[in-house]
Amino acid sequence: MGEYLSWGHSVADHDGINEFYTNYKRKCMNFSEAESEYANFFNLNNRSHERIVPILEAILEDENSEEAAVNIPNNGCIKDMPDDIVVEVPAKINSSGIHGIKLNNYPRAFCSLLNSQVGCIRMTTEAVLNQSKSDAYFALLADPVVDNARSAEKLLDTIIELQNDYLGYLT
Repeated sequence: MGEYLSWGHSVADHDGINEFYTNYKRKCMNFSEAESEYANFFNLNNRSHERIVPILEAILEDENSEEAAVNIPNNGCIKDMPDDIVVEVPAKINSSGIHGIKLNNYPRAFCSLLNSQVGCIRMTTEAVLNQSKSDAYFALLADPVVDNARSAEKLLDTIIELQNDYLGYLT
């Protein structure tokens, strides 16, 4: 949750995070050069490691399975969170769909931290729907980890520049 908390950077294991990303980058860069790593990637007899496959199978085959984590609208799964916000919760899955399991003892303190992001999420959604760079800027400013308006403006300009194919509509 460190990326969502204004004080998260002060308690984060920066060395551990850098080591993780360095190793991840190394693995990704080497992946394409080592055919033995992905020789069976397109073998249809191999089951996917993506969770969507067993989820769809459970719906189609009415398997009554459980998933440890799915992203679905809250709809009461976490009491102190808005119903329309997407949350990650365990779920039961069958032919009638994906049914989140209520987390009855979810700590209020966690909900408070998560709810600090709800406004940012809604404002970001509005920025996309309105195709508004100004709205996107205000969504950034609403984020508790953003502590400098000029930096937020530069960050937004950089994001739009680097992802112009996808975000060029933000004017």
